[in-house]
Amino acid sequence: MAYQIAMMTEHGTETHRPEDLEAWLDDMGLDIQGYNENPRQRAELQGQPKSSGLYGPFWGDYDHEGEPVIRYEDAETYRSMSM
Repeated sequence: MAYQIAMMTEHGTETHRPEDLEAWLDDMGLDIQGYNENPRQRAELQGQPKSSGLYGPFWGDYDHEGEPVIRYEDAETYRSMSM
């Protein structure tokens, strides 16, 4: 499983691809607020962390090695991509 986090900066959207999502969230001062259990969503999203300060988990397709990518976005990125 690969993770991708999109966050807005003064220079535009910055993408992070942490190897260890929980450690990255901790380093960023973000807490895990539970785990995704929405049965209407893809199986790959089941059990994925929900974090304070980020929207997601979202489906991000497969990476070049065929691994599922789980995506998260900060509020500003989410709004800009939803317009």
